[in-house]
Amino acid sequence: MRRTPIIDIHDTLSALDIPQDRVVVVHSSLLKFGLLEGGAAAVVDVLRDVLGPEATLVMPTFTFAFTESRVWHAAESVSETGALTEYYRKLPETRRSIHPFHSVCASGPLADDIVLGLCPTSFGAGSAYDRMYDLDAINLFVGTEFIGGATFLHMGEERANVPYRSMKAFPGDVFDGAGAPVDMQFEMYVRSMTDEYEYNTDWGAWWDELQAEKCFKVVSYAGAMFCMSEIKRTLDIFKTKIEADPFRHSHAYPCNQSH
Repeated sequence: MRRTPIIDIHDTLSALDIPQDRVVVVHSSLLKFGLLEGGAAAVVDVLRDVLGPEATLVMPTFTFAFTESRVWHAAESVSETGALTEYYRKLPETRRSIHPFHSVCASGPLADDIVLGLCPTSFGAGSAYDRMYDLDAINLFVGTEFIGGATFLHMGEERANVPYRSMKAFPGDVFDGAGAPVDMQFEMYVRSMTDEYEYNTDWGAWWDELQAEKCFKVVSYAGAMFCMSEIKRTLDIFKTKIEADPFRHSHAYPCNQSH
């Protein structure tokens, strides 16, 4: 199995020249690094060192199991977005936003500005992602690909009210970090589908198009991608394009057809 020195992760992140002391949301996958020296704890230390002493570090702690369980606890529900995010969720200094699908955990000077909002939808006004947009946050991939690393683009779809998605309510029991029930019904902006067809988006085409707009800075290590983008600039370009042509890279496919 591959063994990865933690200094290699540090040096690769440093090569991105990430602006210091910003809000940074990190999407990650550590699988390609094999046995990573120091594990998740070392990665968090490296991120804090590279991002600066006044940076606010954010990680997604998504929980799509809520579609079945209909129960979510801010203090207990396990993150489904990788080992690094679950480690980060459990740190005493992190705070978690309230949403049974698209929660995030944050620590740093602006953590409360991000996690204390309450919004029924994943990306609507007052949501964690909406607040990160307003704070001019940076999106950072560590070992993950574009699919799985650019969740914030779904905010552009929600804001543009694209016709291939619709809002679906998911009634259930949601509890805040103190265990108190949250009096709100939460929703997610889901892809439209019928018994005959479903919509699917060609995110590879979006990657190429946004790359042409110089939205991403990319370096690689051990076959893994490290990528930085400015959420506000990238999302504004994306939203302008889908408002002009909502079906630019999203099409309906028969349910029995591979795509």
